[in-house]
Amino acid sequence: TNIDLKSLEIFSKRIENLGIKVNIDDFGSEEQTMERVKDIHDIVGKKLKSIKLDASVVKGYCEDNPKMIKNVKEVRDYALKNNITIIAEHIENINKFEKIKEVSDYVQGYMFDSLYSNLKNIDSALDNSQKNAKMKLKNHLLKDKPMEEKTKKKSKRQ
Repeated sequence: TNIDLKSLEIFSKRIENLGIKVNIDDFGSEEQTMERVKDIHDIVGKKLKSIKLDASVVKGYCEDNPKMIKNVKEVRDYALKNNITIIAEHIENINKFEKIKEVSDYVQGYMFDSLYSNLKNIDSALDNSQKNAKMKLKNHLLKDKPMEEKTKKKSKRQ
């Protein structure tokens, strides 16, 4: 959404002492140009914490679109000079991640949600595997015990 710079200036003065930070979302979309970033930064100053790259910009950068590469590097250079964090959204696969990590401090996207889900499944599988290993060990230990001990254990369960 397009923000009125005068309203932003008034808002910035109101939050001056509250510790609130400003984040720019959708950099590279229609309204969020490098010129706009500089205008916003001039108004809010050090309250500008991060710039999130729009999904279309990330896609273009990862597909080696010269215009997108130029835009991303320009915003990255500006961010580095001004201690602003860059976030890349819409990271769906390892190829995008490998490419965008060159210019981004943080990433977000489906790849990480999917990875998290897979890790949970692996943990679950390990839990089952550990249970199976314990049962095998128990059975192995019990097979070397005299028959009456096995019988005693069974009768205690009943």
